[in-house]
Amino acid sequence: MKVVAYLEDDAEELLGAFNGETKTIYILKGSNWKQTLFHECIHAALYFSGAGEGLSLSKEESIVLALEHGLWPLLFG
Repeated sequence: MKVVAYLEDDAEELLGAFNGETKTIYILKGSNWKQTLFHECIHAALYFSGAGEGLSLSKEESIVLALEHGLWPLLFG
């Protein structure tokens, strides 16, 4: 995991990002790092399992958000 001062993709500011090629999670400094890290770990799990293959970015994000919002309260709530 790397903490960065600025993070963007296609001119959109991000709180976090996962790069599958380098197996690196980037977290924006000053963000809610625990929840952002959890979110990016879900992206990583989809990538490593192959379950995210063929999904559009918006569909993957919808799945990640559903899992994040469903699991976070169970695990940390």
